[in-house]
This record gives sequence, C-alpha cells and structure tokens, in this order.
Amino acid sequence: MRQQNELRRLRKGPERGERPEGIGPDRFVVRCPGNAEAVLRKAREVMEAALQSSMDNWPSDSHWPALLPAWFVAACAPEMSEEESEAHTAAWLRLSDEEKIAAAADQSWSVLSWVFWLHPDERGWWWWDASISNENELVVWIDVDGWPYPWGNLTWLLQASGAQEVTSVD
Repeated sequence: MRQQNELRRLRKGPERGERPEGIGPDRFVVRCPGNAEAVLRKAREVMEAALQSSMDNWPSDSHWPALLPAWFVAACAPEMSEEESEAHTAAWLRLSDEEKIAAAADQSWSVLSWVFWLHPDERGWWWWDASISNENELVVWIDVDGWPYPWGNLTWLLQASGAQEVTSVD
C-alpha cells in the first residue's frame, strides 16, 4: 500500500490533509542548469517505472535495465565484477568521512546499486512531493522513516536526470 500511495503522490502530489507515514518530510533543493522542468519530469519517469515494476514482485537483477528508461540506464555506471566491487569497497573504507562525501557526490551509480536502495526492505525515503521554483531550481520533499537514512540514490536519480547539485536543507 505504501508504494501505491507513493506512486499516486509522484503523479499528483499529496492529497489535501494527507500526512507522511514516516517521521516527516525532508526537503532537497535541486539546482539545475536552466532545465528544472526536464529534471523533474525525468526523475518522475524513472521513479514511476521503478515503482510500477516492483509493485507486486521485485524483479530479478537481470530485468531491471529493461524496466527503467533507456536514458537512465545509459547514465548509470556499469555493474562491477565481484573483484572490482571488493577493491572499490576496500578503497572506500580507507577514505575519511569528508573524502567519502566528496567521492559519493561525484560517483555514478550502477542500475543495480540504485534499485537496491528502492527495495521495500532497504528504503529509507519515499517520494512525497516536488515543485519547480524557477528554471534553475526545484524542490523535492521525501518522507523519511528515521534519521539518518540513505538518500544517495535520490541524489543519483536527480543528477542522472540533469541536476547539477542536490542539497538536503532540513
């Protein structure tokens, strides 16, 4: 039911008087290079495809690339082999917290890394609403289950959709 409500909010926004199911909304300011409307349209397109595809049964890893928009799949990093993943994790663990933040901001996500964090057992955020402030900025609100929560896949979704910068402001 939660995914159905999220899909409805993605398409139409929250209903009058509707309250978040988690601890409340978190707000992100999304900076765009004159394309805020396109960024929001593309982000909604990906989220809708992911939610529709996973509503009843979670798709297998091999199916995800065909279920998501081709432009999003093309923007994603290639999947890593097990050896590459182990080397990446080892290098990641050697970074300071500041270096991890900087690296994460510059890193493309693979399709499977991105959808992993959308699985209902892994979710920390749910789409709540969005609005365009002007051609260079939009605001996205998400409902969060607790704090802290993983929101890197939201950042990647918006960056892959054309955003330059995504900042949590709450």
